[in-house]
Amino acid sequence: MNQAVIRFPFPPDEVARLQAIRPVLGPKPFHDPVIAGIVERTRDLLGSPAALASVVEIDHQWFLASTGINVGSTPRSHSLCSRTILSDRPLILTDTLSHEDFSTHPAVTDDPHVRFYAGAPIILRSGSAVGSLCGIDMRPREAPSPEAVAELVGLAAEIARHLDARHERMSASPDAPGPMADDPRNEFLALVGHELRTPLTVMQGNALLLRRRLAGEQERRMIDAIAASGRHLHEMIERVIYFSGLGSERPLLVEDRHPVAELIGSAAAPAAAILGDTRRRLTVSGASGEASVLVDRDQYGLAVSSIISNAAVHGAGDVDVRIDRSTDRGLRVTILDDGPGLPRGVLDGADRPFVVGERLNTRMRGGLGLGLPLARKLMENHGGELSSGFEEGRAYVALTLPAWRGG
Repeated sequence: MNQAVIRFPFPPDEVARLQAIRPVLGPKPFHDPVIAGIVERTRDLLGSPAALASVVEIDHQWFLASTGINVGSTPRSHSLCSRTILSDRPLILTDTLSHEDFSTHPAVTDDPHVRFYAGAPIILRSGSAVGSLCGIDMRPREAPSPEAVAELVGLAAEIARHLDARHERMSASPDAPGPMADDPRNEFLALVGHELRTPLTVMQGNALLLRRRLAGEQERRMIDAIAASGRHLHEMIERVIYFSGLGSERPLLVEDRHPVAELIGSAAAPAAAILGDTRRRLTVSGASGEASVLVDRDQYGLAVSSIISNAAVHGAGDVDVRIDRSTDRGLRVTILDDGPGLPRGVLDGADRPFVVGERLNTRMRGGLGLGLPLARKLMENHGGELSSGFEEGRAYVALTLPAWRGG
């Protein structure tokens, strides 16, 4: 596989960069109306259909503001902005497919299939780059004029000045939180997370390439199972880091309205692949194509996926996912299987991660005891709840959202 697909470069002072930008940004992602206005000006300046102001973290990027594209965060391996921060000069790509270093980049070969990119680094007073201010298009374009590029650099500097000033105001507050970057545990966990995710990215990328070359249906199912296992390991890594300190704060909900059927179907896909060629089946029923729900897609999807995966790994028989949407009860997603169900008291203790419902030396299947605590915390962040029991003689766990989220 081409290295550009599976790796991304780090600045030589990456740790120092992260230590410099994290106190300025604070412990949680945020969206700023001032920066949103600058991003709109960037889109108008470049004439591009979309523009973004990014923050490049050690293994992912998130966005201070965006327009023309609906995206919450992406892996750093999918970030063109991670290349922009390697220099103090703008990065202009008129046609990514004609550029040797970018033609196989995941942001080019996969969604959103970027063909044009014009970005300038957002460089703080400390000299460290936060991310970039950029315009993108899914079609090649002519290079912007030197005057437009100079204005783009000026707009990126305007964001940097705004972030520095915001940091000064927050630091002067008596309630200002302590700096995250000074906590060596957080830095260690972030670096370990990167080291674990990188081989998974290689494995999944190679699986995708191999699948395209295989004609046999059975071989393709085997590759799908490998890819699903990689996704499962990735989720496990996220859960470990989440409960080990990096996710100790209440996460910001980046909410939008999403189709229920598509959302639950995506959450169920990893478990369906894990079941693979077994005789167990996974079915999803009860959602019409028009039903939608107001949630943070990533957080709610992970909560649902965790419970479905638990049923696939620790349950028995077919796994049925039933969606019930009513005006008084809200949205209820019930996962049923023919296993013994949750041991008494396990759900009550689901606020404690790394606690499993069976003795480790006798339980039949592995696990870190993170699925239930993670799902419970993410549901509580949405104002919802978990419940469990037996229904029609089958064990179930239900995730219920309040009625106002169903709309």
